[in-house]
Amino acid sequence: MPIPKPNLNLKTIIIFIIIVIGFYFLWFYVYDDGNGPGLYHGIPVTTVKGDSYDMGVSLGNNLRPYIKSIIKDYLYKIFPDPKDRDKAYEKAKALEKYIPSDYRIEMDAISQNAKVTYEDILLLNTFIDFTKDELLSCSFSIGKGMSNEGYVYVGHNTEIKHHDILQEYTRLVVYKPSGKKKFVSITFPGFIGVLSGMNEDGLCLNIQKIKNDNYNLKNVPSSILTRMILERQVDVPFVSNYVSDKYVAASINLAIAGKSDNDQYELIVAELSGNKAKILHPDKEGRLITTNIYNSEVDASPFNDNDYLKIFNRINPFTSPINIEKMQKILDSVAKDDMTIQTIIFVPELKKFYLACDKIPSTKGNMNLIDLDYIFKNY
Repeated sequence: MPIPKPNLNLKTIIIFIIIVIGFYFLWFYVYDDGNGPGLYHGIPVTTVKGDSYDMGVSLGNNLRPYIKSIIKDYLYKIFPDPKDRDKAYEKAKALEKYIPSDYRIEMDAISQNAKVTYEDILLLNTFIDFTKDELLSCSFSIGKGMSNEGYVYVGHNTEIKHHDILQEYTRLVVYKPSGKKKFVSITFPGFIGVLSGMNEDGLCLNIQKIKNDNYNLKNVPSSILTRMILERQVDVPFVSNYVSDKYVAASINLAIAGKSDNDQYELIVAELSGNKAKILHPDKEGRLITTNIYNSEVDASPFNDNDYLKIFNRINPFTSPINIEKMQKILDSVAKDDMTIQTIIFVPELKKFYLACDKIPSTKGNMNLIDLDYIFKNY
């Protein structure tokens, strides 16, 4: 007896296909609080966990095309001349011995699985220490007495020469390393160091590169030190003690906020270089501004037409509480039209931060609220 054929006409098939596609897009764009898989408020997210090798394998496999593109279309634009690139490789190699072995293992695993050279991954994670003006950035922080919600705020602009590509690749990398603290790095594919980030305790930090030619190839790369802090440290007093005798390859300001030893929240700036480690605290109003000049040298600096004074004049005298919108406007006043590709406002007490990265300058973009507790649970 012949098996009856299902009575499916073209209209039924088309309706079925439309329903399937509709459910797929509904899940992709709406599921999980308005986010699709691998996205959080439209921002790409990559989660890695395990030991250094496992995390490197995951990063290399999952981000392979982006890493290849960043090396070819970004890193090689910084060093277009092969002879200059060879010199940069030599400097990166000199810094390698000051990078802890677990990070070297991670970089090696990335290179093998992304099908790029280890030398390029090493250079990608060290070049900011010995190049001038590729990374600048500025930041300012206010104490809870100045904010409208009674929280510490840390505002930051990532200013980096993007070479017409890096601005397309901002990504949240969620690290869940074995035996260490979880943290989120606001970063780019192939970078394992941290330029800006926050850990599971709400400890947050960001780097501002000092405008000078000074670097020391016998110290830890600056973004590697910041990752070490996020993975290991609980609160600001711990960080203050940890960096008080740490020297780094580059001259940097490191803005840090998090818990104090009495469960309040506090701010510090660490002025670091190859021969300097100095901790600064906010003024009596709770303000702490960090730009591309050491705060202790602002008055004597030849650059004091700078962002420091622009920010200071906008928050001095303190007349009314500052909210997130005003923080963004202040950051916009010092944005570099051709370099500001990430704008971040950390709220460490809530373990949250706002991130804009959809425009250049990013200060004019949409500020998306990133909730670390949600990310650690769902990604």
